[in-house]
Amino acid sequence: MKRFVGIALSALVLMGATGCKDSPGVSGATPPPAQPALPSQPQKKANLPTPCSLVSATDAKTVIAQTMTEMSNDDKLCMYASADQPGNFTSMLVNLSWADDNDMASQIYRGIAGLPGKLNKMTNDQVGSKTKKSGRALDGVGDEAWLSSGNMDVMGSASVVVRKGLVVLNITVSGMGTDPAIAERLEALARKVVTQL
Repeated sequence: MKRFVGIALSALVLMGATGCKDSPGVSGATPPPAQPALPSQPQKKANLPTPCSLVSATDAKTVIAQTMTEMSNDDKLCMYASADQPGNFTSMLVNLSWADDNDMASQIYRGIAGLPGKLNKMTNDQVGSKTKKSGRALDGVGDEAWLSSGNMDVMGSASVVVRKGLVVLNITVSGMGTDPAIAERLEALARKVVTQL
């Protein structure tokens, strides 16, 4: 008898659990409440190539016209240094930055390029002087691109900064003296690299 009561109770529990389901011809049954929509996930960082995979030692040699050796290689920064002439040290830095939105990416771009913007103003306020860079905009390179160069006595520098979507690429060469063709070769490299972003 106890066994029969146990089976009957189990059957009642099962019937109660399944009795709320809709069945044909049964009206008045209420559907289960809709699941709340999950909040949208923030945009994730794109799978960016490493800077040294974008710009090789051969690329650096083409720009600088010297044999280059890799000095640093991580997911954001790559550095090459001249290997031929120790007394004529030249380096190339390749940096990738990623932002959460287009506004921040544009601010990072303008700050690195030395163009007027919020980031530049904060830097100027901190150091108490204005950032000065001369250069020109490059058409057809990412969403925004700026090429600058300058010489200080025997030292020289050239830099190209490109924003493509949320990614900012910066390639800077320093110590190459006054080679007038460096900017043209740096621009050619930027045009090649930006297609891989």
